[in-house]
Amino acid sequence: MPSNTKTQHYKTIQKKVCSRLSDFKLDCFLITSLPHVRYISGFSGSAGLCLVFNNSKYFITDKRYTEQAAKEISGWKIIPSKNDLFETIAENNLIPNNSRIGIDGNHLTFAQYQNLKKIFHNHRVLPKAGFIEEVAIVKDAYEIEQITKAVEISDQVFLKILNIIKPGIRELDISAEITFLHKKCGAERDAFEPIVASGKNSALPHAKASKKIICKGDIVTLDFGCVVSGYHSDLTRTIFIGEPKRKAIKIYQTVLEADKISQERYHGHGSAIAQIYNHIIMPLANDRDKYTQICWGIKDFQARFRRYPEGMWLPETAVDYRTLEIMADL
Repeated sequence: MPSNTKTQHYKTIQKKVCSRLSDFKLDCFLITSLPHVRYISGFSGSAGLCLVFNNSKYFITDKRYTEQAAKEISGWKIIPSKNDLFETIAENNLIPNNSRIGIDGNHLTFAQYQNLKKIFHNHRVLPKAGFIEEVAIVKDAYEIEQITKAVEISDQVFLKILNIIKPGIRELDISAEITFLHKKCGAERDAFEPIVASGKNSALPHAKASKKIICKGDIVTLDFGCVVSGYHSDLTRTIFIGEPKRKAIKIYQTVLEADKISQERYHGHGSAIAQIYNHIIMPLANDRDKYTQICWGIKDFQARFRRYPEGMWLPETAVDYRTLEIMADL
């Protein structure tokens, strides 16, 4: 069974989701996206559906997962399925006739939607895009704690990788070390396949780690993250192996020069913009961290471009009013 803290967390989320049923004039909501299933129930397996009513909750899963479900979730009636999960709902008469069923509009395929309409022909099946996402966008203390743990683990891994990466080692070897270290430091898994891109590969967006040998003077882009309790981190760093090559320095100087040219062209307004110093989601940060990230981003920009920034990029374009207020004040 989940801990008391986790149990209360999931109860709160379930209550929020249930409260939206009346807002959307729904009798129940069928959750099919596995990330959403985990978000509302805590189930981390690969087969399961959640059916939510105002006064009852059903978890339908492949019968192989009933033991795992009993350990991971609380407050749900677990319905083991011998075949199709949608058909199991119908066979058990879980939904009264002529009900309005909400479904994950952003995640079901058209074929699945057609199948649902066929199985539940006595009901109205209504796609509701964003139904769960609009609840999930606001994180509680438990969620922030899990995200923080994931970020801290990836930070630890980066520091360890700095001691491993060197000329003569392959990109694939570093990628494998990242995956190993994530788990060694307490993560469930990688959030995505680690990106290790050196030399020419570092210019590719989301390059795959290859058999390329990392060489002295290479620029190396590292992009990786991990998962803790279903919550993800995402860290990107660019490093040099030894002293930067002349070409890398020239490219850097070209960027600075391009900003100067844009200032001349646009009456003193340059094209370069600042960015938050670390890749953090600003709405989840406290005031101290918001100020720190914005101030560091401004100072870093000034040190490079010798002017005050007129714009700032926020990671994942995530923003809240407090972040904007602090940016305006600074």
